Amino acid sequence: MTLGRRGLAGLAVVAVLATGCGRAVDLVADDSQPEPTAETEQPCGESAAPQCGPPPDARRSSVAAFHAQTVEWSDCGEYECGSVEVPLDYSDPSGATVEIELKRAPAQSDHPTGTLFINPGGPGGSGRDYLEYFVPEQSDEVRDNYDIVGFDPRGVAGSDPLVCLDDAELDQLVAYDPDPDTPAEVTKLKQLVRVASRRAASPPVRWPDTCRP
Repeated sequence: MTLGRRGLAGLAVVAVLATGCGRAVDLVADDSQPEPTAETEQPCGESAAPQCGPPPDARRSSVAAFHAQTVEWSDCGEYECGSVEVPLDYSDPSGATVEIELKRAPAQSDHPTGTLFINPGGPGGSGRDYLEYFVPEQSDEVRDNYDIVGFDPRGVAGSDPLVCLDDAELDQLVAYDPDPDTPAEVTKLKQLVRVASRRAASPPVRWPDTCRP
């Protein structure tokens, strides 16, 4: 698919507004509808918000409780795959958790210097997928001395992914005119933005970001 200036601008709207989303709703919302409340929203979706997750675990009184994990690596094609458990909310380590999916290219020497973690950013890019493009471009010196690990940030790809838009909704948003010229177009754009903003404000998406696992 080839995108012109308007299409690229539309994708920018998607990147900014659709990064944090919850359940699917009609993109063209009715202005007359009341704002959602705790009683009318379904905040859990497929992601574990604290109020939706298991009861607090007293054994995890601090983040340090997660540091003793050992990743169980298994073969997955040319690389190795594994996962680690991290707090959904780092300020509440005894609460709900999320599994962060990893992919590793082991160092080619027997005595590597350390581990190099990579993430393509985006937001919304899969670090596991990115690994397959990143590793072949590295020098022998890097490959020999470092385990290279790509990870999917929380809410992305394999790490408790957030479902923002189905295909039809995404097509509608990308195809919409990002530079409205008429009052009707302005109104519709406001409706699209309002719905995206409501999703981003729902509880399951307060913690996903690309700055930390």
